[in-house]
Amino acid sequence: MKAGQARRVDDVLQSIQQELDGLSARLQQAGTYVLEHPNDVALQSITALAKNADVQPSVFMRLAKHFGFSGFSDFQKVFRAAIADQSPTYGERIKHLQRDFPDSSVASKPVDFVRGFAAINADALSHLATSIDEETVNRFARRLTEASEIFILGQRRSHAVANYLSYALMRANLRTRLLVGAGGTLQDEIRLMRKGDLLVAISMHPYSTEVLALVDSAKQGGHDVVALTDSDYSPLAKRADTSIVVRDVHYLGFTSLVAQMCLVQAIAISIAADLAQTDG
Repeated sequence: MKAGQARRVDDVLQSIQQELDGLSARLQQAGTYVLEHPNDVALQSITALAKNADVQPSVFMRLAKHFGFSGFSDFQKVFRAAIADQSPTYGERIKHLQRDFPDSSVASKPVDFVRGFAAINADALSHLATSIDEETVNRFARRLTEASEIFILGQRRSHAVANYLSYALMRANLRTRLLVGAGGTLQDEIRLMRKGDLLVAISMHPYSTEVLALVDSAKQGGHDVVALTDSDYSPLAKRADTSIVVRDVHYLGFTSLVAQMCLVQAIAISIAADLAQTDG
């Protein structure tokens, strides 16, 4: 498509995904960052993006031109338009909050952090409520209830989400196993899966290599995998049979888990309510 023509962000992301392996090493690095952080592309300067992706700003300019844009500014406009379409105030409010508490500064009081995180998480939750796809959530819940046993996996910060989902589904009387890999036994635990079992894999950027390896093992064993991740183009989404994408914001150098926690809590409680009604 020629520069100047209207472009949709999904088309741009798909083009990057399709051509990624054929790009130079630096362009691959920038392209991967774009795929994994499309909201950042809309909200951050080229300097900040380059720093986060560990490349020079000129690499993002070259990436934009490679995909038919006149420059990075035109490239960024596509991502900003997508944010505006999703929620009229979402992008601007996050941008203003990030300006109030830039990563390089230190808030003067603990209450400053509380107010900043509360405000940005409120926006993330509002965005979740307006952007979540009903059929995707229904399919995710259906796969959970139909499974003989549910194996749940999340490493590093995603372990908190996995842990809560395991607890909530157990309370709903579903057979659930949280994979923790004590003593390096994750591969041993995944081999306990039987026909009809389901793996729920949870991972956000920078994507746990252990989780991806376990997903590959589960798929090789003929098991279904559902994923909770942060991008349609993440390596986890590409491996899973069904995925739910929740894009939380990065704030003060941290990635919030509030929207992911809200999602898994809501799905687990909806399953419990449905099962209680059926039993009743």
